[in-house]
Amino acid sequence: RSMGSGFCVSSNGFILTNRHVAAGWLAPYPLPPGILVEPVFDEKGKIADWKEVGAVSQPPTNWVPARAKLLGGKPISGKWLEGKSIYLDVTFAKNKNRIPAKLAAISPNHDVAMIKIDMPSSVDQVELYDNYHEVRAGQPVTVMGYPGLSPKTGVGELSGDASRRYELVVVPDPTVTPGSIGKVLRGTRSLAAGEQDSNYWSAIGDYYQLTANTGPGNSGGPVFDDRGRVIGIFTAQIMDRAGTKVTFAVPIRYGLELMSTRPVF
Repeated sequence: RSMGSGFCVSSNGFILTNRHVAAGWLAPYPLPPGILVEPVFDEKGKIADWKEVGAVSQPPTNWVPARAKLLGGKPISGKWLEGKSIYLDVTFAKNKNRIPAKLAAISPNHDVAMIKIDMPSSVDQVELYDNYHEVRAGQPVTVMGYPGLSPKTGVGELSGDASRRYELVVVPDPTVTPGSIGKVLRGTRSLAAGEQDSNYWSAIGDYYQLTANTGPGNSGGPVFDDRGRVIGIFTAQIMDRAGTKVTFAVPIRYGLELMSTRPVF
C-alpha cells in the first residue's frame, strides 16, 4: 500500500503523479541483507512452511519487482512480471469522497505515471511549463502535497442510512512548502554549438535538486515556479545519519512526454 500526491493536467480527469506511487511494481527498492527461503508444500499442495536455503550478504540496491529474473526459484523468460493496483483511489483537497482511478500510462524511463478519474463535471487543471533549458540554481519553487508526517485532519459523520453509524473520515489538507532549486542534475548533457564536452553527468539521471524540506507523502505532488506554473514533480528525498536532507523533483518535461502522442523520430 502506498499513498502520495498528484495534480490534474486536464479538465477531464487525467492526473500526473510518480510511477512509484501508482505502479509500485516498477519502482526500485533497496533490499537489506537477509536469507533465501523456499516454500514447503503439504500433501494438498498448499504452503505449510518455509525452509532456509541460503543467505544474501550483498543484496541488490535497486531491485525492481517487475524485472525479477526468478519466480519460485525458476528463471523467468520473455515478458516481465506484471503488477496490478487492487484499488487506486483519488481524493481532492479538503474533500471526503474517494474516487476510483485507473492507470493510464507509465513512463519506462522516469518516475512518472498518469492516472485517470471519471467525473460528471470538469476539474480544475494546473498550468504546465517546461523550463528544462532555462532552469537555474537559486530559482524559488513551492512544493504542494500531503507529507506523511503532517497531522491528519478529518470530519466526524453520522450516516444517513438505517445503521446510523458514526465514523471519522480523513479529509486531506495540502501542505505548502517553499524552497528553491538547489542544483540542476542532468543524466546527459546536450552541448551548444562550439561548446566543448566536459564529461558532465549525474549518477541519478535528470532531476532538480531542491531545498524544500519535505518528504514521503509529497511524492507525485506539483513543484511550482514563482508564477504558479508546474515545472516539476516532487519525487524523492535522501537523508544521511546526521539528518541532513536533500529532495528531488522530476522535470515536468517527462510528464509532458507521457501525455504526448508526437512521433519520436
